[in-house]
Amino acid sequence: MSSDDRPTDRISPELLASLQRETHVDTLTRWDGEPWDHDIGAATIRDSVFGKLRLPIVHSGEVIHGTDIVEAERVDPKDDGRVLVIDLTDTGWPIEKARAWALGQMTADQTATRDDHLLAELVLELRAENVAWTDAAGWAGDDIDELLASLQDQPQIQDVTDPPAPLLEQVERVTKPGDAWTFGDHLRLVVGDSADPAVWERLLDGWSEVNVAFTSPPYADRREYDEASGFQPIPPEEYVKWFAPIAANAARHLAEDGSWFVNIKPSVTPDFLDTETYVVDLVLAHVRAWGWHWAAEFCWERDGVPGQVTLRFRNAYEPVYQFTRGRWKMRPEQVRHESVDVPSYRGGRDAGSWTRHQGRDGDGAGVDFKREMGLAYPSNRLPTFAGSAEAVGHAAAFPVGLPAFFIQAYTDEGDVVVDPFCGSGSTLLAAHQLGRRGAGIELSPKYADLIAARVEMATGIVGELNGRSRSMTP
Repeated sequence: MSSDDRPTDRISPELLASLQRETHVDTLTRWDGEPWDHDIGAATIRDSVFGKLRLPIVHSGEVIHGTDIVEAERVDPKDDGRVLVIDLTDTGWPIEKARAWALGQMTADQTATRDDHLLAELVLELRAENVAWTDAAGWAGDDIDELLASLQDQPQIQDVTDPPAPLLEQVERVTKPGDAWTFGDHLRLVVGDSADPAVWERLLDGWSEVNVAFTSPPYADRREYDEASGFQPIPPEEYVKWFAPIAANAARHLAEDGSWFVNIKPSVTPDFLDTETYVVDLVLAHVRAWGWHWAAEFCWERDGVPGQVTLRFRNAYEPVYQFTRGRWKMRPEQVRHESVDVPSYRGGRDAGSWTRHQGRDGDGAGVDFKREMGLAYPSNRLPTFAGSAEAVGHAAAFPVGLPAFFIQAYTDEGDVVVDPFCGSGSTLLAAHQLGRRGAGIELSPKYADLIAARVEMATGIVGELNGRSRSMTP
């Protein structure tokens, strides 16, 4: 094709017809950056909505749109492995220009699912190459700007910068039992007993239902807490009875599709011979006595303190139990993460299920399959996250990333999140960062002072103590 015959950004129907040709699938390779994902099993060259012919778009042997059609023919040949494609190679366009034009064709494709992250990567790449892609594609510039803005606005979870000394030692003591803190119109803290229904009513006044309750309750009698608060360590054999009113308050205020997450691990008996059973008893009580569904169990990895191994290996995880009252809300797409280990099916002897892809012996023999970079869903094994108890001075502080995971995965923006053992305030910080409403109950006035200082340092919001502005910055 001569330079005079090369198409402009807008390809005429006549020129488009001249770019169509038949080729064998073995001469084509896949472009992993295609932001539209099709179901190979349902691949068809005819769009079921518009009744239009949908052909794969290729450039220099790379499929930049319509991978499903190519792979379907590769897996289950209907035409001896040959497919009709639109080949942009002879246009003289660089690959970036070809991808820009293909992007415009994707906008009208109703048979695919869009991956906004891959789409954003493509847009940014085209912009970096100074490709006039908005002229070549069927997108309005405002549409793309809104897409990029929405992705950039997705919250990045950050822990509070560690102060030079434990924060608890630096804050002034101002809070008293029964006090209430507010931070803006979306964060609340009441100093009281989470077993008291009246405390929950006061905390949630005007907020109606709780979408997620997340907490890490006291670990029986194996940790020291603020003695001045009046808290007494709970003997393991009495733990379930002590916890019952707290679970009842959570159930009373939880939305129909809400979730109740409890982060707790058992301790060992003083003679080190037995692992205490109070955590197992607590889980069973939720199900057998209190009417909850035990939905799931998560493993949160922790960096345990190395030591000499005698009767037990070092513990390096804590469980988080999910309880619900019915079918629960879940937003798994909100917690996808970049991974170099995303399964990618490349075709082979069978285009069926994952189980069949493994082969009879589970080794995937005979299947063209690999793992590559992409967005993956997490498992129920959670990472360590960042942050430390030493940084804030609370004996059982957990990092902001831990409640943030569950808030992202099980709530929507504006939903209500409650922590009945607010501790160092990590759940409130996670709710703030994720655009949710956060509410906490804390028995200890000293720890309430810590929470107020930590929230102010992290958010810049000066809290109100019983309706009056009170800065807590050390």
